[in-house]
Amino acid sequence: MSEFVKTCGKCGPLTLSQIYKNRHCIKCSKIKVAEYQGKNKDKLSVAKKLWQKKNPEKIKVYRAKFNQLNHDLLKIKNKEYGKKYYQLHIDERKETLLRKGNLKTLNLHNSYVLSRLARQLKMKSKDIPIQLVELKRQLLKLKRIIRSL
Repeated sequence: MSEFVKTCGKCGPLTLSQIYKNRHCIKCSKIKVAEYQGKNKDKLSVAKKLWQKKNPEKIKVYRAKFNQLNHDLLKIKNKEYGKKYYQLHIDERKETLLRKGNLKTLNLHNSYVLSRLARQLKMKSKDIPIQLVELKRQLLKLKRIIRSL
């Protein structure tokens, strides 16, 4: 019995181990699909959006599965994006804080640092020693310096 079973329209005879689809090997099929998608981007985009509107449950399942499989990668990418965004918008942030009069946050005022500590430690502000407030202020300053690098 011959090893060649089917014939690709472009590549010629195919072996049993090669995948065959629509009169072409898989390699030629991928090229053909890419050409079609390149020529019909608008049409395919509309069809995709329509399918997404009709199948929100499936989209939700797909996204949940993707997020679960790529959790670590997404976490890293989000962290990198946050750093880039902060760098790009640091001046805008400062201007907004100044415009709103929220200098306590910008200058790390006692009340701001104390409220951060109280939230973090789940304690009342009056129970937190002032030395701890100073240490937290220094830590926040260091974080801001590191973030700006």
